[in-house]
Amino acid sequence: MKFNLVRLSAIALLLCFSAQVNAETLTSVFSAQVEEDEIDAFSGDVDQAFFNVQGDDDQFTVYSFADFDTAGIGAVSDIAGLSMDLAQSNAAFSADGALEFFLATDTRVVDLNDTARYITDGDNVGSEVVGSAFGTLYSLGSGTYTVTNTADVDTFNFTLDSAGKAFAISQINSGGLLRIIATPGDLGVQATYSGAGSILDPVAPPVLNFTTTAVPEPSSAAVLGLIAFAGFCRRRR
Repeated sequence: MKFNLVRLSAIALLLCFSAQVNAETLTSVFSAQVEEDEIDAFSGDVDQAFFNVQGDDDQFTVYSFADFDTAGIGAVSDIAGLSMDLAQSNAAFSADGALEFFLATDTRVVDLNDTARYITDGDNVGSEVVGSAFGTLYSLGSGTYTVTNTADVDTFNFTLDSAGKAFAISQINSGGLLRIIATPGDLGVQATYSGAGSILDPVAPPVLNFTTTAVPEPSSAAVLGLIAFAGFCRRRR
């Protein structure tokens, strides 16, 4: 009877202190596009107005990245349901096509003097466009850009492999940045989206959506210890 009481009390406490699942929404704090061999500029600074991804059928390749600040989320043990919202900012040259997305390990501060570039050899699609400019790239998957109307929002659903998820969790737990890079998936795509410094009306910077599992509070560890102690007591009887 005493054992059953201890066990039930422990289970009740464990339910009270189970890990919490949270939906997170982060708005991009910085974005940039890499055009030919340089960071695209506007009025003497990094151009954050547009998040363009262009194949080289118009004579140059463009890829873009968006940064998301995770400070304030707190310690997490898992990430699920990752997606990004991009608002179309269309131009006369906008054209349908494929996109590829990556999580980059190099989240350095980028200015107009940065050495980032795109790779001119190979197919100029996917990770080959970026090369080693932003460290290791973890694939998030692909998507399709279809021209509709300016300010229409496209949602791209991502999947992290185990290594990418481990890196993302470490970034969140240290309050670091998550840097998402979008590259052409084919040579014909001319995707034109709004950047972090959007000049659209309404303003519509990239948004990252995901679900996290918070690290259990320290009291949960105590509850687990209580359950173990109850099991020990039972064995002693």
